[in-house]
Formats: sequence, structure tokens, C-alpha cells
Amino acid sequence: AFAGRAAIATPIGAAIIYDTLLQHGDGDDADSLKAIYERAQERMPLQDRSSEAALLGALLKVRRSVLTNPRNADTTEVWRKSLPRLDALGDLLASNPGLELPIRVRNSDIDSSIL
Repeated sequence: AFAGRAAIATPIGAAIIYDTLLQHGDGDDADSLKAIYERAQERMPLQDRSSEAALLGALLKVRRSVLTNPRNADTTEVWRKSLPRLDALGDLLASNPGLELPIRVRNSDIDSSIL
């Protein structure tokens, strides 16, 4: 539902939104999906705001900041363990936004292909 309201149409966009929602929730706190999305939009140049790829890239940057420095310090250690997954999503955004097969995921935790 959030992806549709945000006009996210690509498969990787849906995956990024879903992954963010699962980890950060849909509440109104400063580390929520809504807050991350709003900060990403604020940081984007006006000319890039119609680009889904630019928006998702900005969202991943804001999310990285939240994962490494969350408002709730109790989550810091656990959330930092998600950085390799965030990197994998960023790589897929850059290389395979349609998630066409084969999907290759490489980072410090995994090196795998889905055929």
C-alpha cells in the first residue's frame, strides 16, 4: 500500500519499501518508514523528485544513517547487522531494478544467485 501511494512501481522499489517497513515499522516515530521516506524526499534536488531510482537511492542513504545512528540507541547493535542487506538492495537498484533472473546478491554475508 505504501509503495503504491509513493508511486513506486519497480520490483526492487517494492522490495526496498517492504524491507524498510519490516525493520522500521509504519508508525510515526523518527525511525519509521514514513519518517525515512519523508527525509529522503526532503534531501532530493527538485529535478530528481520524479525519478523513482533517485528517490530509492536517497531512501537507502537515509536508511543507512538511521541504521547506524537510530533515535532509539537500544537498536543500534542489531540494526547495524542489516547494513550488508541494505548494500545488496542498493546494488540491485543499480544493476537489476526489474529483478530479472538471474538475480545475483553479493555482499560481506552472502554470494548467491537465483536463477
